[in-house]
Amino acid sequence: MALFESLIPPEWGQAVLAAERIPFWAATILLLLIDLVSLYLIFRFYHRMRMISDTPTSRIRSAAQGYVELEGEGLLMKGDSRRSPLSGLPCLWYKFKIEKRVVSYDSKGHRRTRWKTIDSGRSESLFLVRDDSGECVIDPEGAEVTPNSSDSWYSDHAGWNGPLPRSSFITFGSKGYRLSESRIDIGADLYLLGRFASVGGVHDLPNAREELRHILVEWKRDPQKLLQRFDDDGDGSIDQQEWQGAIKAAKKKVVQMRAELASGPMTHIIGQPENSRRPFIISTTAQHDIVKCFGYYASGAIISFFVGGAIVTWLVTVRLGSL
Repeated sequence: MALFESLIPPEWGQAVLAAERIPFWAATILLLLIDLVSLYLIFRFYHRMRMISDTPTSRIRSAAQGYVELEGEGLLMKGDSRRSPLSGLPCLWYKFKIEKRVVSYDSKGHRRTRWKTIDSGRSESLFLVRDDSGECVIDPEGAEVTPNSSDSWYSDHAGWNGPLPRSSFITFGSKGYRLSESRIDIGADLYLLGRFASVGGVHDLPNAREELRHILVEWKRDPQKLLQRFDDDGDGSIDQQEWQGAIKAAKKKVVQMRAELASGPMTHIIGQPENSRRPFIISTTAQHDIVKCFGYYASGAIISFFVGGAIVTWLVTVRLGSL
């Protein structure tokens, strides 16, 4: 703290003492809140960094059910010819924003220009990731997406009107709309971190005991048919031995049903985790670069926290030390 104080000009301390009470404490509280946000971001970025580093990359075919990390090539689903809404370019995912130029004049006649958002959105449509073992459907709803293509240009229209202009700077002064679009291109290398689930096949089989109970209950609802099938001695009732035969037949039917379901097609899906503390990431950035970025963010938050804390401590010390 002494080193920090030695770097501060004396007139700054005089300014702190001369400041009005309410504005001073309002500014100090604001700085304290910023410092607390920095502390939160330290843990948030570090948690993301460790989560990505500690989760092993799985192959789609052998991935366990639950929170996994996948890497592969991004593809459209069969029959999908998706295009981005503004540029009209083929893509897997997009995010767009349309802003309108708004001109106003203040009381002195000075002209002011600002951009007002009139429309925005992002794709929530499914697409695929493929590795050397299989394919997985991606549900991008709720994901933190890092695209690999971004464009911004100016137009006379608030929507798509042909291919992207070669230059968005030359026409800046004469156009009334600013259009921004981010995309994940078809064939892009993808990094995914999210909740993995398999539907159909062996991963979607019903509980065998519940199925057995259900079949026996159904058979009991038709006593006449039950007698025809399992009343071996013809006495008009089902004894204990005959009932065991019915159970054996029901178990055989359950095995047959499960075999048919297991042989059916299986679909893998990755999407948003149920636990909100676990991030859902779709990125076109390589894994080691993502880890490096979160490390930089965490370092920046640490610097912000300590610098902010030193400033708040100095302000309070100078102010209260004069009392």
